[in-house]
Amino acid sequence: MRKAAITILINDTDQRTVVVSTNEYAPAVGRSLTAAEALAMDLLRTCQHQADQVSYLDKSANIAALRHTLQRLLDPEDLGHAATPEIRDMARVALGRPATETARYTCGVDGYAVHALHQGAAL
Repeated sequence: MRKAAITILINDTDQRTVVVSTNEYAPAVGRSLTAAEALAMDLLRTCQHQADQVSYLDKSANIAALRHTLQRLLDPEDLGHAATPEIRDMARVALGRPATETARYTCGVDGYAVHALHQGAAL
């Protein structure tokens, strides 16, 4: 079964208008939808009538979708067991959390700092 993660951003602008951005496709007749996509289409239909602008497949909405994907990598009931400990720790770091699984194998060495040194960073 296909899963969907739809992001809808609703913003006020300086010109006193409302702009809606989403990472979802524009509505199309005959396209099969998951339950989440159907709900998003209902919300976007309302936005289409009330907002000043609605943008579909907007890249700014993808940031929130990426956060959701990273959280799925950490969920043992979703993708957590499919990802290696290194991948899960990278997801934690990307979400602003400390690495917890691979840190115990490094003997106190910060792998990210070592990588940065290899890239030419100063101490």
